[in-house]
Amino acid sequence: MSCRYCDRALLYGATTATQTVDQNEPIRIPKVLGAGVSSDGNVITIRRPGVYSITATASMATTGSSTTNMAMQIQNGGVSTGAVSTGTSSGNTSFVSLSTSAMVVVKASQCPLVDGAATISVVNTGGQATVSSATVIVSRI
Repeated sequence: MSCRYCDRALLYGATTATQTVDQNEPIRIPKVLGAGVSSDGNVITIRRPGVYSITATASMATTGSSTTNMAMQIQNGGVSTGAVSTGTSSGNTSFVSLSTSAMVVVKASQCPLVDGAATISVVNTGGQATVSSATVIVSRI
């Protein structure tokens, strides 16, 4: 018999601290609430087998004064999940709201030497950006 809390895995991370994020670097989103999922702020580790829904949002602007494409994507183990969101920032005060979601499957490992975990990160794949706020929600479905 299992309890309703053991069957669910959830992570909610959020930040309103302004951060500068270089291209192809993770957006730092500290964990606010979590059960069954761990996070160091840059990478979310999911060890429990199952199907997970991941949703990420961010408010981003270019660090320069020229028009720049802003983009973020959800990656699993450094590989794109295909979940990408883009927008155009026309200057360092022109913030765009980006949102994307992905489904990730974590399979049980049959070998004790192989880790079946998923390592999720929300990565800035556009130009260097100022991120004024960001959230991520991971839930087992």
